[in-house]
Amino acid sequence: MRHQVAGRKFNRDANHRKSLIVNLVRGFVLSGHLTTSIAKAKTVRPIADKMIHKAVVGGLANKRMVHRFFGKREVVNVLFDQIAPVMKDRTSGYTKLTNLGHRKGDDVEVVRLELIVPMQTKVEKMAVSVVKQKSTKKSAASVSKKTDAAKKDASVAQKATK
Repeated sequence: MRHQVAGRKFNRDANHRKSLIVNLVRGFVLSGHLTTSIAKAKTVRPIADKMIHKAVVGGLANKRMVHRFFGKREVVNVLFDQIAPVMKDRTSGYTKLTNLGHRKGDDVEVVRLELIVPMQTKVEKMAVSVVKQKSTKKSAASVSKKTDAAKKDASVAQKATK
């Protein structure tokens, strides 16, 4: 029986398990999402939340602790410079899990672990997309007006030649 045996083992020894988790969290931080099995995602999620929280709190000691975990400066810089400022208003709950169904080969339940984008960022993105749509509509309207004018000029030129 597995009484009081904590954590998922993933059928790996301790060093392999630690490097697997570090690499999953590293990939998640760099890309902002991770598609994996539900067991691995549930293992990675609290660790990623803790690293993001350390980045949000900031400070040199937290930066050193995060660097000790990852061992790569570019991951720490992405976490502190890009992710932390966006998550500044949140106190916790930086990630979410989305079910994707079952994997075809081994029928394992697959989930997508994603960063939660704050509402303010969503609104800013929507505003940018609305501005882009308006500008494309204006340019499309001006192109159609130009083509209509060109058609009229061509018809006038044809009548003049007859």
